[in-house]
Amino acid sequence: MKENKEIIRKRFARSFKTYDEQAHAQEQIAASLTRLIEAKCSQPETAMEIGCGTGLLTKKLFRWTPDAHWYLNDIVEELKPLLEDSWKAWGAKKVDFRAGDAEQLDIPKNLDLVVSASTIQWFGQLDTFFNTCHKALNENGQLVFSTFGPNNLKEVKKLTGNGLEYPSQEELEQLLEPNFKIEFIQQENIKLVFKSPTDVLRHLSKTGVNGSGCNHWNKAMLNDFCKKYIDQFSSENGVKLTYQPIYVVASKK
Repeated sequence: MKENKEIIRKRFARSFKTYDEQAHAQEQIAASLTRLIEAKCSQPETAMEIGCGTGLLTKKLFRWTPDAHWYLNDIVEELKPLLEDSWKAWGAKKVDFRAGDAEQLDIPKNLDLVVSASTIQWFGQLDTFFNTCHKALNENGQLVFSTFGPNNLKEVKKLTGNGLEYPSQEELEQLLEPNFKIEFIQQENIKLVFKSPTDVLRHLSKTGVNGSGCNHWNKAMLNDFCKKYIDQFSSENGVKLTYQPIYVVASKK
């Protein structure tokens, strides 16, 4: 099941001021995606980032290719003033911000590059989105993104029974195959360690993710969750939480 987009928007709007301090895995993912882009992509004249958030990937992209015309998208319109204050410092010269749900957005045509980090796992129809990107890209245009695999946040999902349904690497390949040639695809596991299970929940909340699927914890529920988390997922320094990013570089057919 995919979550309601308005609920997602409200949750990220509440958390964007605390996002960067907790987005440890997302920062690693943005750095890895940047290295992939620098290694496998030509510098674009026109490019778009889907789900730019607070700019973890954006600032790296602007420094890589400051002369490009960048279109930025995020579902949280309130991010625009924050990003505008940073564009010049990041070296960007021409930027258009387009707020809204990227699955419903009128994506600009004649793009050389579409990029996205840690966003499309929220989408309901990936095949439609990939088709839209294909139409928006120029000949030889590229789609580069990270999403998450089935073992993402597996500890929380096991204990609560709640969480997103993430496509596997093989399923992503099948969805991309009609319109794109995959140049690179790889998944990895990022293990974060927290002092306690309540710190895990706080981390998820401050990054806008309701990974537990529960909005109202009573004391008994929380105690039971914490006990089981410690019993099953303890490490030497605390408790573990797994992120499973999948990285993709694909060229338009």
